[in-house]
Amino acid sequence: MSLVLEGSTSISGSTSLMSIDGQQNDDHDLHRPLGPSQPETTFAQAQQRRKIAELEGKLEALESGRAIKEKQTNYYIAQGRGLKRIVTLFDSIEELVAENDRRYDDNSEEDATLDQDQLLSGYHTLLRTLPWFLKKASDIEPNDFTRMLKMLRQGADGARGDDTSKLKTLVADWVNRALKPNPSIDPNDKHCRGVGEIVEVRYSDSVPILLVRGNGAVRGCRQGVSYSGFINDACGRLLCPAELDWNIPAVKAGIRDRSEGYVVTDLSFPAFLYENYTANPDNLEEGIFKGKILLQAYKAVFTSPSSAKDVECDGDGADVIANNRHAKKAFSDIKVKKHVRPNH
Repeated sequence: MSLVLEGSTSISGSTSLMSIDGQQNDDHDLHRPLGPSQPETTFAQAQQRRKIAELEGKLEALESGRAIKEKQTNYYIAQGRGLKRIVTLFDSIEELVAENDRRYDDNSEEDATLDQDQLLSGYHTLLRTLPWFLKKASDIEPNDFTRMLKMLRQGADGARGDDTSKLKTLVADWVNRALKPNPSIDPNDKHCRGVGEIVEVRYSDSVPILLVRGNGAVRGCRQGVSYSGFINDACGRLLCPAELDWNIPAVKAGIRDRSEGYVVTDLSFPAFLYENYTANPDNLEEGIFKGKILLQAYKAVFTSPSSAKDVECDGDGADVIANNRHAKKAFSDIKVKKHVRPNH
């Protein structure tokens, strides 16, 4: 009996302990946070996928819009590259549009100035060069129109920079071949350009230094073996105003020293514009725009540098002047739809 009771007690005790442990575990589980169920997990993942797809769509739209805008920008820049060559050499496209708008609104009988006529003439040339310009300008918003003009101007300025850089090397080569200056002209020489007279050549570490007199002072130019501008006799001959004779020592010295009566300005007609680089003092229109270097530069820009190698000076420059004299009234009665619209 004792054994039975002891065994029963033992079994009962074990059962009681198991019951107590189980109750403790159940109490602990009540305070443990429940994890998401399988349906909830699936829903959350689907929601995340939808958000990702939406963001990818927005990104694709942005990239597409950026690509279209970049393509449009490149198109305007490319279209603008020829404007300085074909439409107007000095005026901006904004000035052409502004003059057309002024004429469109101006009902007065006041005669336009020559500069205004030239702007309007350039505007009509612009419309012939870019047939799409008028319709495009009428359809787009003012901000987009301003941006289009900016891109066209950027293309024109870029083309002019490229042409200038190209001619810098070509002209130096042409002068060296035709006039054979000694020393020859270096297109990369940036140190001794300008007005002055070489009075002495010194050497420092085997590098020549030219002592140049100009404007009453003597300055040193550290460089290689080249010089240009009026310092160079060949360049001076080409740059000398047509009404002066570079072969006269007094003229040469006066130009280099910028003496009174010999100051060269942007209004001077240099000798390189004329046939054989020589002008007729009694008729400055004779032979103008027939200079070989001038024609070579024209062909290098408008056709190709290789086409400028052989140039026959057979142009008729006087006809250019005569044609310009008869062109003033060609555009006086023409009006084109304006482009400036008020912002509402």
